[in-house]
Amino acid sequence: FRRVLFRSVGLEDAATHRNDLAASKVTARVTEERTYRFWDTWLTDGRTLHLFVVTLDGEVTDLTPDGTFRPHLPTAADPVEQFDIHPDGTRIAWAAADLSKDWAIRPQTELWEVPLDGTGARCLTPDSPGDAMYPRWLADGTIVFGATREIDYYATPIFLTVLDPGTLDQRPLYEAWDLNPGSWVVDPSTGDLLVTAEDQTKVHLFRVSPSGGVPEKIVGGSTLTGPVPDGTGTVYLLDQSISQPPEVVRVSVDGGTPERVTHVNDAALAGLELGRVEERWFTGARGDEVQMYEI
Repeated sequence: FRRVLFRSVGLEDAATHRNDLAASKVTARVTEERTYRFWDTWLTDGRTLHLFVVTLDGEVTDLTPDGTFRPHLPTAADPVEQFDIHPDGTRIAWAAADLSKDWAIRPQTELWEVPLDGTGARCLTPDSPGDAMYPRWLADGTIVFGATREIDYYATPIFLTVLDPGTLDQRPLYEAWDLNPGSWVVDPSTGDLLVTAEDQTKVHLFRVSPSGGVPEKIVGGSTLTGPVPDGTGTVYLLDQSISQPPEVVRVSVDGGTPERVTHVNDAALAGLELGRVEERWFTGARGDEVQMYEI
């Protein structure tokens, strides 16, 4: 281990620009960009995200010196994992939009291969119709990532897709899964993908081979997020429900009953009498079954 990869917000002529902003009496935000705010953060001050590599000797390399990239905006479930380092440590896969392109409607998040020697980024999905997100390197040098078939639409399905960086060929792992993956990681002990997906208000853990197929549910019953495999056949997750704050659990990648690891909230919950939670189903419009919870 001789290098550290990190991301940082860069600003052209940063010190001067910050001083000008601080001294200005104008509080209005002015921009020509469609995406100008992300939750409580303004995106109008000229800052851009850069990826850097620093050696243990302190040598820093800016991997994206042009400053035209904006990564896929993060979600609460997975805030920073928009890049993954190749197993040989020579390059990364990164999901980001190139803001220097003349987008007709809105920026498209594409998949990029970025060498760690600073020689420049290469787009791996130039002809994809939708966005790319959360790339993960597989043992054979291919990349699995989430692909949509529309740009920047919250309800569009996500398809787990394998891409060959050499040929740029893509193949979906499945075509007929009724669920939407929320996060995915590669399990080093098996080479399979561990996938979380929501079904009937709960988030379950699934497993699927990189060769393809419909993901198989291996753990369910509550809301499981943030899988972290340890490489020995065990995966750690956050487990929570309406009645239980998040705690870390572990379970075999082959399935089973999760074992509680942390007890961070036990003292806070001690002595509290929480309301009883009951799941109910009723017949709604057009005879559809509707799920509800009664507390």
